[in-house]
Amino acid sequence: MPTSALASTLRVPMNGQENKRVLLGMSGGVDSSVAGYLLREQGYDVVGVTMKVWPQDCISRAEDKCCGPQAIADARGVAHSLGIPHYVVDEVDQFERVVIDYFSSEYRAGRTPNPCVMCNEKLKFGSLWERARTLDCDFIATGHYAIIEHSVIAGINDPSHNLGGSRYLKVCNGLKIGPPPQVDLTHEIKVQSAVRDLIRAGLVKSAHDCSEGGLTIALAECCFNPERLFGAGIALNTGDTPAATVLFNESQSRIIISVTPGNLDEAESMLLERAVPFQQLGKVEGDQLRIQVDDKKFAWPVAHLFDDWWNSIRRVVESDSSAERIPSL
Repeated sequence: MPTSALASTLRVPMNGQENKRVLLGMSGGVDSSVAGYLLREQGYDVVGVTMKVWPQDCISRAEDKCCGPQAIADARGVAHSLGIPHYVVDEVDQFERVVIDYFSSEYRAGRTPNPCVMCNEKLKFGSLWERARTLDCDFIATGHYAIIEHSVIAGINDPSHNLGGSRYLKVCNGLKIGPPPQVDLTHEIKVQSAVRDLIRAGLVKSAHDCSEGGLTIALAECCFNPERLFGAGIALNTGDTPAATVLFNESQSRIIISVTPGNLDEAESMLLERAVPFQQLGKVEGDQLRIQVDDKKFAWPVAHLFDDWWNSIRRVVESDSSAERIPSL
């Protein structure tokens, strides 16, 4: 099960260097004040910034509101107590255009406005980035809380190779989490066209897409030849990527093809000409699907895999057990 922790600061690196100057967005409230204290205790050079956003004709009504006069005074007092510099940034004109005018127009149109979303995106974080650059800060920090999830399943949010939305997460872990893999349509067309050309040239014995179930499922399906079953020996190097992510991520634009040794050089030459990346995974051999992921080794008799693949739905349908159900995807 994932574990969660609350972070009292949101720190965003402005560049790749580990400098120590931090711009702190201060509201005058407890959270950003504590964030400033914690950052200072950790040795950061903290610079406090508070935005002035309310037009003059709204000051009386904004006295106790977010970024109102009292908030500015409170933030200045906290900065003084912490011994950090404090700046007030005048964002009145932009606040009126981006937030107040937006709110009024949406309200008149019969829609429910969300002024805080506009303010956070366009002013608070957008302005903080600019002020951080001006003040030569490497990070920004706020008193906002972030939920950090440490899951037993890794690689969910990696945009290129991830487990987000995969069958592996749902069927094996009961999880429907993470964004689905990204799709680069230009690259997808290039890969599909290259494989189609290889097939037309008579160089490919089989082709299986990896986007449904991941690499391991596609490899197993490659072994299920209509005439007879084949085994395969596969070797994968993963680096820092967990084995489950490599074996079951459903990242797009990946196709496993099988090619006879005599056609291998010509197939590779065609892929190189079309600038399609590829790697040799292993060989067709034996009667098992054997996959080595770094120092981990897995092996399944292909006959057993085929039996599960071909007969599983029938067995579930015919089963009287109420505990065994086809998983919902």
